[in-house]
Formats: sequence, C-alpha cells, structure tokens
Amino acid sequence: LRLVEAISDVLDRTWRTEERPALMQLNLDRFKNINDVYGHIAGDAVLRSVGDAIMATVPPEAICARIGADEFAVILPFCESAREVVADIAEHIVCRLREPVEIGGIDVHGSASIGLSRTGKECGEIEGLLRRANIAMHAAKDSGGDRAMWFDTTMESVLKARNEVESGLRRGIPLGEFVPYFQPQVD
Repeated sequence: LRLVEAISDVLDRTWRTEERPALMQLNLDRFKNINDVYGHIAGDAVLRSVGDAIMATVPPEAICARIGADEFAVILPFCESAREVVADIAEHIVCRLREPVEIGGIDVHGSASIGLSRTGKECGEIEGLLRRANIAMHAAKDSGGDRAMWFDTTMESVLKARNEVESGLRRGIPLGEFVPYFQPQVD
C-alpha cells in the first residue's frame, strides 16, 4: 500500500514536468537455495546487502521499498529522453549483486532479475506500471536471470497466449477433448 502511495505521489509530482517515473522491480534469483543451504540468518544478511546495494546505486530522489520476501521496487523519476540512465542504474545493481556476500567466513553468491517499466502515453496508471514491471521481471528470470529488461508489449502478448493455452487445457482435459497417443520408440 505504501508503495502505491509513493508511486502516486511521484506521478502527481512529475505530471507537469518533463520527468516521468520508471519502476524497477527486482527479484533475487534462486533465493530459496540461499535460505535452504545457508539458513535464514544468512538469507537475511543477503537481503540487507541487497538493500544496501540498491540504496548506494540509485539517486537520492529514488524511492526504494522491499515489497516481498526477496522482492524490491524502486521508483525513479527520469527524463524521457534519458531512458538509458535508468537502464544503466539497473545494470549497475545487477552487477553489484553478483559480488559475493561474506557470511560467517563463507562467500554466498547471488544474482537478481530486474523488470523495468515506465509511464507514458500507453501506461500512466499505477496498476499498469506495477504489472508491466512484474511482467518484465519474470521475462528477465525466464531468460536465465541475472539481468535487467525493459517491458515490451510482446512480453504481455506471450503471457496472454500462454494463459489462453493453459485455460484451454484446464477446460478441455476434464471434458475429454484430448486423446493421448503413445508411440513406442525402438532402437
């Protein structure tokens, strides 16, 4: 809720200027493995180091929040003509998070996937900004993680198509609309 309020404030503040808010949504890759292998105390230390890395990288006017177990968001006003500035900040965060975190004499390695979205003619609402950053973050994860990606409308099209296929399968299987065949492979 506080994140939505912060985004709303930034939208209101930048509405009459040339600045537009961008949203970074960051999720740690394979964070569960860190908790499982090293324990939750180590996981907490990694989360603190991620927060520190984000705060040290973004400009002072950015608003940072932890929005889930291993998920963070950054609202960053930027000039529309300088989109690469946001991409550079995101890439710098990705690079910083590749550096190992020393916990109890052990180096714990991690990485992150970042989704980027921005306001504009096609996306000015808070919900759209959040949804698009989330879609881009999952696209970055699906591409192997350890990267930042801007939202692209093709990402949304792929997601919708996959959901339509899944819905069709969920409807069709109980109705007997699929008939499986087995073809033995003989060497």
